[in-house]
Amino acid sequence: MITNLLMNHMRNTADKPADYAAARKNSRDREPESRSPKDREKKYDQPVSGRPMKPPPSMIPAYTANGHKASYDCLKNCLFLFVYLWMTPKRGFWFYPTYADKLFISGYFWDGTVWKKGAVRLKFIDSYF
Repeated sequence: MITNLLMNHMRNTADKPADYAAARKNSRDREPESRSPKDREKKYDQPVSGRPMKPPPSMIPAYTANGHKASYDCLKNCLFLFVYLWMTPKRGFWFYPTYADKLFISGYFWDGTVWKKGAVRLKFIDSYF
């Protein structure tokens, strides 16, 4: 019984090595998608890891009480982008996130002159823009 299964398998795959080799050759000829960190740096003019190379926007967005509540699912899409965080309606700052998990978001805070490394618990973020 096992020999019959093996023979059927061999008959069904006898012509596949040539097709497989052709498919591999065609996949090597395609141009790769631009997913490299260097391409992202060129597109956004920012590094994909580490400290930002320029200051945040000079504009400070207005606080809205019904703004985005911080969650991992939302903030993971903001990695390596400038984000304005409000801890309370009166206390906000520019943040450049580099890592996010279910409890924390870490990155760089703008103190008005330089970027400083730090982290924030998501439950303490009132809103973000």
